[in-house]
Amino acid sequence: MKANKKQLTVTTIILSILAITIFVNMKLVDVAGKGNVLGAEGLLKQGYSINEGDRHGDTPLHHASANNKLSMITFLLQNHASAAQSNNEGCTPLYEAAAAGNTEVAKLLLDRSDAKETINQKNGKKEGGFYTPLHVAIMRGHPATVELLLSYGANPMIKTADGKNAYELAEEWYDQSKGSSSVDKQQKIVEVLRRYKNK
Repeated sequence: MKANKKQLTVTTIILSILAITIFVNMKLVDVAGKGNVLGAEGLLKQGYSINEGDRHGDTPLHHASANNKLSMITFLLQNHASAAQSNNEGCTPLYEAAAAGNTEVAKLLLDRSDAKETINQKNGKKEGGFYTPLHVAIMRGHPATVELLLSYGANPMIKTADGKNAYELAEEWYDQSKGSSSVDKQQKIVEVLRRYKNK
């Protein structure tokens, strides 16, 4: 029994060293997008910055949020990753989660970080921005994410770059989706927004 415990411990140590060695040449953003917490721990110990972005300005938290890596997001937030940091296009990790329809990720960010500050922030370099996380969740057809964002205070009256609020945007995307496979999701989004409006 003791030999098995020693063998298991030695195997765990070897695997940990191997994982760290494999990821030495990778950046933190790479391991974050893959959800490799062990690799991220090793890179942080080597002095990598938890908020350093790639050439697009995407931080490890952007990559983990876009790829639905909950355990990585938890690890990054515990190590003080900023959820308010925008990439080169003005997108925050919350925006990335909303765009991908990663509702659990969006909830985790809103519950445990400074992401709530960015819930109504528009992306884009244009003055006034383009879209909020709510807008992109509507356009990508993610009703559960739309409902979550509204429950956390997303403002449906903020207008897109072309002047549409969330209600108008949802109706437009619903009309465009008729006859396509996304019509059910777009209809649910319209219903979510109508319920919210009638509260």
